[in-house]
Amino acid sequence: MRAIFAFFIILLFPYLMVCQGVKGYSFSKHIYDKQNHPKEEYISGGYQTEQEIIPLLLNKAKTTTSAVFGYLPYWVYPDAEQYLQYDLLSHISIFDFGITEAGGIEFPPNWPWIDVINNSHQNGVKVILTAVNFNGSQIHNILHNTDIKNALFSNLLSVLQQYSLDGVNIDFENINYSDRGFVLVGFMLDLSNYLHSYNPNYEISFAAPPVNWGGWDFEGLALSCDYLFIMGYDFYGPWSNTSGPCAPTIGGNYNITNVILDEYETVTVNNPEKLILGVPYYGNKWKTSGGWPYSTVLDHVLQPTYEGAMNNAEQDTILWDETSKTSWSLYENNGNFYQTWFDTDSSLGIKYDIAQNNLLKGVGIWALGYDGSRLELWEELRKRYGNPVFNVENSKNVISNIYPNPFSGKTRLEIYGERIQDYSITVFDFQGNKINPSILEINTHKRFSIYEVDMTNYDSGVYFVSVISYKQEKAIIDSRIIIKK
Repeated sequence: MRAIFAFFIILLFPYLMVCQGVKGYSFSKHIYDKQNHPKEEYISGGYQTEQEIIPLLLNKAKTTTSAVFGYLPYWVYPDAEQYLQYDLLSHISIFDFGITEAGGIEFPPNWPWIDVINNSHQNGVKVILTAVNFNGSQIHNILHNTDIKNALFSNLLSVLQQYSLDGVNIDFENINYSDRGFVLVGFMLDLSNYLHSYNPNYEISFAAPPVNWGGWDFEGLALSCDYLFIMGYDFYGPWSNTSGPCAPTIGGNYNITNVILDEYETVTVNNPEKLILGVPYYGNKWKTSGGWPYSTVLDHVLQPTYEGAMNNAEQDTILWDETSKTSWSLYENNGNFYQTWFDTDSSLGIKYDIAQNNLLKGVGIWALGYDGSRLELWEELRKRYGNPVFNVENSKNVISNIYPNPFSGKTRLEIYGERIQDYSITVFDFQGNKINPSILEINTHKRFSIYEVDMTNYDSGVYFVSVISYKQEKAIIDSRIIIKK
């Protein structure tokens, strides 16, 4: 009944959204999350290893047709690593390498993350150093002091070479108004020229705001480096007076559509390959005055990850806001209303359409690991950026279901449209090593077969199941099984 009521409220009282986050309040999700995860709480040294670092395999075939750039924060490492689907990613940007006022570099906790580096490089994924400073006065000194700037450039090169990293993403925020234009453009151009002189394959990028509230030269910034990561979120947040989406696709005065078509118009028209549209894997939960969209906020409760928001939303009422093309959930407790606004695969898919229709370099994620063990956001990426050979529409030989997944012990595979003599089933670990679990045929019908895979003796993690079809010139259709113990 409440869902119907909210639906009629949408029809009868369309709300004029205001991009409160970008306009009225200095807020950054990157800063917010970093402040809520102090580095000293994550330093254990438990992941250091003498294992040799594998350089990027440039000739490794990728299944992505565009860039899929994901930030991997230290507070989700190492747990999130087991869920990464490397075949769908083009870049993993390690968050973060702190940049000091003197141009020094502070490593993320438990560095080096050799498992991430090697798994990425073996799959043709570039590993990026995220260089972070959120202090305007310190950034000013870095941009203006030649000695500090040169020291920073040298230190960045040293880290790139020592750990076989593939580029630098500059995430400088709270930059002084006077430094946002030609000063920053000049800095990025100098950095690009410096690093490219040592290795032309290094990629230099900048994390840019979605809206120009003054001083920014988006066109010059894009031309000064390889590409920009547009932080396409923070339109609503902890400061907001009403509930609403952190990344509205349309509606109101500011949204993702006019970010690409208006704020970045010149770059979109002339150099779309220099833009990556970042999307949020998180949301906002508020206590509100009512159960309708854009209700007055009584209290901001938290910013849940996608996994947390979706797990809770499945127990509540999930709604769709046509005004912004985003999802939200609603529940009532003792007369109090609680709203959580977050992007799902449906709303993210619309944003991916914008990136593809405007020929952007690709899409980006803040942040990897925020979807936990859930698979639907990966599957949305696979529909758009995966290898067509894995597309159900292009092949009748498909692992149609794995259940349960994630699991502990045994799982079952359903394969449609083939006979056992027409294919073979193989399981690989993340390093591409073939493993040999017991695979038992449970049932075979005319249209599908069911097999039980016993992974009891294998460690937690993600494994790949490949079906090699002899009828389709050995086309490989793969899927993923996740063990949680």
